[in-house]
Amino acid sequence: MPIEHSPPAESGAERRREPRLDVDLPLSLLAGTRRASARVLDLSCSGARIQLRAGTGVKPPPIHTVQIRFGHGVELRCLARTVWHAGARYAVSFMALDAVDRLRIAEQLDLISRARVTSSRN
Repeated sequence: MPIEHSPPAESGAERRREPRLDVDLPLSLLAGTRRASARVLDLSCSGARIQLRAGTGVKPPPIHTVQIRFGHGVELRCLARTVWHAGARYAVSFMALDAVDRLRIAEQLDLISRARVTSSRN
């Protein structure tokens, strides 16, 4: 499947399988011997939108490994397929996640959502 070179239109034509939560999490892109730093901008149990660090000059490969750091020693390392890219931003679909990994992502998204609700009440 070819990679789209621009993000999907914001007209609702996006083909997301699951709702995503806006986040700001550190990520490492791993491709062979190359490693690049990035940030996760939004996340779901099936994929993410990512911002590469400025000046890296890295183009996301079609298939690569991503390592997301949630904090408190919780990390997720998985294979990802690039769905689209535009400049330093790109989106991935996670590949071959098992039920445990999906649950780990869902738990972290729930913790992030609850923290936001709690902080907005204070």
